Amino acid sequence: MKLLVVEDNIPVTNMWRELFDTAGFCAEFHFDSDSAWKSVSENPEFRVGLLDLKLPGSMDGMELAARIKAARPLMILIAISAYWDVYSASEALRYFSDVHKKPPDIHAVIRSISHAFERAKRWRDF
Repeated sequence: MKLLVVEDNIPVTNMWRELFDTAGFCAEFHFDSDSAWKSVSENPEFRVGLLDLKLPGSMDGMELAARIKAARPLMILIAISAYWDVYSASEALRYFSDVHKKPPDIHAVIRSISHAFERAKRWRDF
């Protein structure tokens, strides 16, 4: 089972890479929505995704999440963004199982991902 990470900020991506390696997550990183979508559509191993909402490419994070959920409804998505308001937070809950504000509580994000992998494993074994 793989983790998809879509984040366009290189220092933030490097931080996630180090933390996720330490946590034992098998993660693949993308800097834009188009390469992330291509990878998801070609790789059935993705079970969990951590998506920034403001992304370069033809889709923002919300549009990417909608496309992923339409194609892979059991993939668990987690949102992270510095840009939250009441509308975007409520809209995000249509596609994301959890939302985090930047700068994130790193431990909370790790917990969200761990719980998502536990749920994905149960669904796979079902």
